[in-house]
Amino acid sequence: MDPLSDVLSVLQVEDAVFGRIEAGGHWALQGSKAKHVIFFALLDGPCWLIPDNTDEPIRMEAGDCFAIANGASFRLCSDLTTKAEDYILPPKTNGVRRLGTGSGTSLIGGRFTFDDGCSGPLLGFFPPMLYVKATSDSATSLRAILHRLGYELDHAHVGKALMINHLARVALLAALREYVKSCEQKQPSQGWLGALADAKIGEALNLMHAEVAKRWTVEDLATSVGMSRSKFALRFKSLVGLGPLDLPAALAHEPCSSSPARQQQADLFRGIWTGL
Repeated sequence: MDPLSDVLSVLQVEDAVFGRIEAGGHWALQGSKAKHVIFFALLDGPCWLIPDNTDEPIRMEAGDCFAIANGASFRLCSDLTTKAEDYILPPKTNGVRRLGTGSGTSLIGGRFTFDDGCSGPLLGFFPPMLYVKATSDSATSLRAILHRLGYELDHAHVGKALMINHLARVALLAALREYVKSCEQKQPSQGWLGALADAKIGEALNLMHAEVAKRWTVEDLATSVGMSRSKFALRFKSLVGLGPLDLPAALAHEPCSSSPARQQQADLFRGIWTGL
């Protein structure tokens, strides 16, 4: 498989709880220290997003979405001064949380929970926040998924809960793909996902995950992508945050507890790297 598929196969979403948020007038919502991954998409109306540790708000447009990982905080609001309510997942009974007065802004929001035994170091590959704009040429499929997710939340069809769960997973994967594509169009950002967009390091990552039986060395990878060993190692660390030889220790975590099949996937993933 490819690197992104390998990581998500090991993580395997344990649960995805999603609902709709309807807001109007003056309103604000804040969240912090969330477990695993929080995902929001703006369906309609005005909205500001203030990411963790920044004073620069983002004006969201309909169809934009973002994911928050590793306990990063965020603030969603109609303006920058309204006192914020703490983010709590919508009640499962109706799946709608109302903020402020009236309506005008509609969002989809929820949480992905992963198996604790497998998720620790792998979630570290995710950026604290990724933001995907609906105006990007390649975001057509993501917009379609979000519209379908909104439709399912609004209608009581047979199999609704399962459909929402699966659509949410596909939406997360689509957002991750769009994030990588956006990195390809600019200077790759630091982090494992950003590294996938780098011409040299991305090619090396794909080679490793395509030929899992091969015992790769750093020199092998550098030669395969036309770089010296030293320049490859430096470039790898500047993007991923860890050197190629540091990853095996980072991945040597407790075994997955949920199933032998998932443990086998996790061992395979670690085995790709521990040969370096």
